[in-house]
Amino acid sequence: MAADAMDQFAAPAFPDPNAALAALVEASADAVLVQGRDGIVVAWSPAAERLYGWFSDEIVGKPLPPEVLPGGEELLQRVRAGEQVDRVELEARRQDGLTVPVSVTMVEVPSGVGDDKLVLIVARETTEQRLTQEALAESAARLAEAQQLARVGLWLWDVGSDTVQLSDELYRLCGLDPLDFDGTLAAYLDVVHPEDRQTVLGDLERAVVTGTPYTGEYRLARSDGRQLWVEARGDPVFGADDTRRNALALRGIVQDLTERRRTEERLKEALDKEREAVEQLRQADRIKDEFLALVSHELRTPLAAIVGFSLALTQAGEDEAVRAEVAERIAGNAEEMRRMVERLLDFSRLQAGRVEVEPVDVALREAVDRICLNLTGLLGDHVLDVDVPDYLRAWADVDGLSRILSNLITNAVKFSPPASTIWVRAWEQGGWVTSSVRDVGKGIPKDLQDRVFERFFQAPNQPPGRRGTGVGLAIVHRYVELQGGRIWLESEPGEGTTFFFTLPSAASG
Repeated sequence: MAADAMDQFAAPAFPDPNAALAALVEASADAVLVQGRDGIVVAWSPAAERLYGWFSDEIVGKPLPPEVLPGGEELLQRVRAGEQVDRVELEARRQDGLTVPVSVTMVEVPSGVGDDKLVLIVARETTEQRLTQEALAESAARLAEAQQLARVGLWLWDVGSDTVQLSDELYRLCGLDPLDFDGTLAAYLDVVHPEDRQTVLGDLERAVVTGTPYTGEYRLARSDGRQLWVEARGDPVFGADDTRRNALALRGIVQDLTERRRTEERLKEALDKEREAVEQLRQADRIKDEFLALVSHELRTPLAAIVGFSLALTQAGEDEAVRAEVAERIAGNAEEMRRMVERLLDFSRLQAGRVEVEPVDVALREAVDRICLNLTGLLGDHVLDVDVPDYLRAWADVDGLSRILSNLITNAVKFSPPASTIWVRAWEQGGWVTSSVRDVGKGIPKDLQDRVFERFFQAPNQPPGRRGTGVGLAIVHRYVELQGGRIWLESEPGEGTTFFFTLPSAASG
């Protein structure tokens, strides 16, 4: 209204300008005051009385109080220079001392007396406008904060112009600088993961053509290398005809799902681990039952033999030859039981982590000869062929090395035909001493070779009459690991098996 009033005075159409001016002053809802060039107020509207608190008879004919128009002298000079001052925001002070925000427009108008000019001042209180603006700004700030907390951004795609508008939060989620974004759908799709891009574009175009809401989950591939999972939703915007087809635009939200996805993945991993643990417990329980049954059976056999031969011994009478043979058989079965129990105890200690190795400089040939000598009673008619250089020295735990070789040689005896040869070899290469034990037994099928070091595992082709607990090779594997080496095998059905293991060389230490 103030601008309309100024335009009327800039090109007056009244026959009596003073009358027109007076009518305008009286009728305006905005505060209207008129000053002469000398600064004296010549008109003061009722709206000005209400805004500033001064009555007309207190102001007219007097200079304008400076608090009514802060900086008024500078503004008057600009107006008198021919400039129109339009909507200048000021902080005016009422007669009662209350400060009110006003928007002031000033323009010169003819006075109707010669060339004299008057200055028309129109002031509008902007308190409500400011409160509205502040409320809008606060609302926008809260919306932005809510978007940031919820990690939700807003978007609008105008299909006709192919322009895309993004909220500040969506720029942040995409890792985009608004100044670098050209505002097209193609530019936004550049941020979408290449594997998801075509799906997103197809779903958006389908929502436009069918006039149906859009939903989708896809990945954002940000320029900083981060990848976010987001869920996007959009509603179609239609024209006046509202045919519900061929939407003019889509508008909606994009929400960051990355943390939720990670939580779901962690929960899934935890659930999978729990299922795996349950399955392992079931497997362990099954193995335990099988193991107990196996041990009970294997220990029962030599124990029954001992009991039977003990009875035979009492009935042998004075025949020393018979008594000696029976006693030898009792001793043999007792020794076999002792070895079985010793292996079980050894395996139990290894499983419980109560075995600590103490590597020292070991002359390998001497250690191998000593171990073979202790196994003499087990070899029977088998022949040991040992080829270990006298100079070869390993950095090994003496007891651990004994357990490794004893189990491997005993295993070779178990699976080799009578009177066959078992080869023990060792050599140094690359800071490691590699040892091998080879037999000429039936060999191990390919599909079982990866399982031979598992606890309690026994291949189905066990030699008849040869008892075992299925822990010997598991013990060997653990002792080799504890000393920093590795163990493996080579085997062909019908051609025997060779076990290899490595230990650090004492020379390299």
